Amino acid sequence: MKSPQLLLLATVLGLAGFIPTARAAVPILTAAESEFFESKIRPVFVENCYKCHSAGAEKIKGGLLLDTREGVLKGGNTGPVIVPGNPDKSLLITAVRYKDKDLQMPPSDKKLPDNVIADLEQWVRMGAPDPRTEGASAKATYAADIEKAKKHWAYKPVVKPSVPEISRSVISRSVISNQPGGTVTTDSLITDSTQ
Repeated sequence: MKSPQLLLLATVLGLAGFIPTARAAVPILTAAESEFFESKIRPVFVENCYKCHSAGAEKIKGGLLLDTREGVLKGGNTGPVIVPGNPDKSLLITAVRYKDKDLQMPPSDKKLPDNVIADLEQWVRMGAPDPRTEGASAKATYAADIEKAKKHWAYKPVVKPSVPEISRSVISRSVISNQPGGTVTTDSLITDSTQ
């Protein structure tokens, strides 16, 4: 049985942000979903959309921000820009297909190549997986090189290195004894290789 004080404490801590709440839920993506977004979707947004649809834009057009996961899901002045799982009902896909003369993005007859449109359709069909968890501005975006990141030392498995053999010779003895305060007190620790 829960005490009222414990329930009150949990509520207060939850409201203060100490306990994760439903609003902080972030979908868990597979590596393939994250890689698809980072290699095929984010670069398209950065190169073609952020000029007008990011926090770094001089004037945000249509109230739409594409530089955050929240902005993509919220949409703009006309409502949600994507319907996860359904490209045919997503305004973003309608705009990039150039089928509606009143809704064409990017503007000025700069239609995206068919393979890029196909990638956007596939992304929406996948449920629009987006690994971005924090609000990001155009200044903080980049195209990630996943393969390069996998080679970083921090992501390699921990291995026990081999220890080199040490020759306990006169040189070893002289190095220790020449150190400030260094003396060789036991011959069993360092012996001449000539003995």
